Amino acid sequence: GFLFLLNYHNQKQNTKIDFNNEFFKKTNIHLPPFGGVMLPFNIPLIEQCRLFLTSSEILMVQSLPKKLCLEISGHPDTDGIMILDSPYTINSILLNEEKCSFKQNSNTVIFKYKHNASSQLLNIEFE
Repeated sequence: GFLFLLNYHNQKQNTKIDFNNEFFKKTNIHLPPFGGVMLPFNIPLIEQCRLFLTSSEILMVQSLPKKLCLEISGHPDTDGIMILDSPYTINSILLNEEKCSFKQNSNTVIFKYKHNASSQLLNIEFE
């Protein structure tokens, strides 16, 4: 599904969303004037790997052997967070070629990151 957040005002707005998830509480989302964001949730990315939640817009998904590449976008004032549901063990997560720290428990992978003013490349490498 998708969560659409829109700002109908002539001023930027910040809102906090709570998905009732222990890792995704009170996440700050920036909304530009007369603009909005479209946040995906519960979206299959590749076989047995599902995007559970994210605060980023997903612009592109590419599946390679043992690797998943995503082009993501988000405002610098928006907290970057992503939760994946996958039985695969993750070796590394790179955002614009820089390592991201992540937690993997059972089938859940959680990581936080910073958005910048342009789209970013996220590479997830599996064992």
